[in-house]
This record gives sequence, C-alpha cells and structure tokens, in this order.
Amino acid sequence: MEQFKLVVIYLVYWPSVLVLALTLFRCKPRNYIGQIIFSTIMLAQVSILIQSFGFIYLLSIVQPICMFLCLCLFFRLRMIQALLMVVIGFGFNIVIESPMTLMLSKFNYDAFVQMSKSVSVLPAILLCLINCCLAYLLSKLRIGFSFISANRFHRQARYPVKFYWMILAGFLLIGFTSFSIMFLEKIIMLSIFITLFTIGSILHFSYMRETAD
Repeated sequence: MEQFKLVVIYLVYWPSVLVLALTLFRCKPRNYIGQIIFSTIMLAQVSILIQSFGFIYLLSIVQPICMFLCLCLFFRLRMIQALLMVVIGFGFNIVIESPMTLMLSKFNYDAFVQMSKSVSVLPAILLCLINCCLAYLLSKLRIGFSFISANRFHRQARYPVKFYWMILAGFLLIGFTSFSIMFLEKIIMLSIFITLFTIGSILHFSYMRETAD
C-alpha cells in the first residue's frame, strides 16, 4: 500500500513540475508529451528507489540532478538552461511546500519537521494543484521567459557571470534544504528563507535578461 501511494504521488507530481518549468520559459508542454512521460517514469522510479532504501534525505539532492539530466538528454536543453529550469521549478516547489506543510501541521514546529521528513499524500496533491494552476495562469496570461530554446543550433543566450554563480548557488541550496530538514532542524526556516531569496534573485536576473532583448 505504501509503495502504491508513492507511485501515485510521483506519477502526478513530476509532470506538474515539468509542465510548470516548461511553461515558465514559454516552452509549450504539448510539444513535449513524450519527453514528459518518459522523464516522469524515470524520475518516479528514482524517487521510489531512494525511499525504498530509506534514504529520503537524498531526495532533494538526487531528484534535481536527475531532472537536470532529463532536461539535457530528452528535452535537448543546454546545460545552463536545464540548470536554470531545475533551480526555478524545483526550488519554487520547496519554497511553496514548506509554508503549506507548516499550515497543515497547525503551526506546530515538531509536527512540521515530521511532515517535512516524510512524503505525505495531501501536501503532494496540493503542490501538484498549485503547479498546474500556476502553469495554466502563466500560459493564459502569456507570462514567462523566452530566452531558453530547445534548438541547439539557436544562438545561445549570454548571461552575466554572477548569474551563473547564482544558479549554481540555488542548485546547491536545494540539496542543503533537504539536509537541514533531516539533520539541522533548528535552521530549517533559515535555509528555506535563503533558498527563497536566491530563487527570487534568479527570477529578477531572468527578468532583466528578458527585457534586455
């Protein structure tokens, strides 16, 4: 039963993350149906395998790496573009999931920590709904960034050096947030706040890059 629950959660969760990430960068998800399905199966298998061996603290470390590989190999994105998409898409989910979990735990910190350390059905479903609703709004309002292209012959966008460092820092912070939840309970909120600040800064630089064209 537990295994079935994980399968359902991840088969719903991963498409919502991929669709949100694609929509944010104005890549039409309907053009990547095959890639989304294949990536979802691969990412779900990896996630379930990690939990089956009891290494749940590795989820926020291995999952972004696997998503990055899927975007590079299946969606044919350049490395920096795939990394940017992972940091914003996956980082957004971490930032949203934490306050949502805090509310579901009725602002009891101990209960919040325990819920954060496990994969629960209700937070996962709510997170999927938020991803899908946000992707729908971005699509309808035509909000997003257009400097990412799956065409490798397309001229690669140029970024300032600090933008590269910001993306790398965001990628590392995603893994550190998971580590703090498992082993450094006293600084969970601090790590989430730093992640939020970093994601916000990346979005700001992305907006500046978009308006510079």
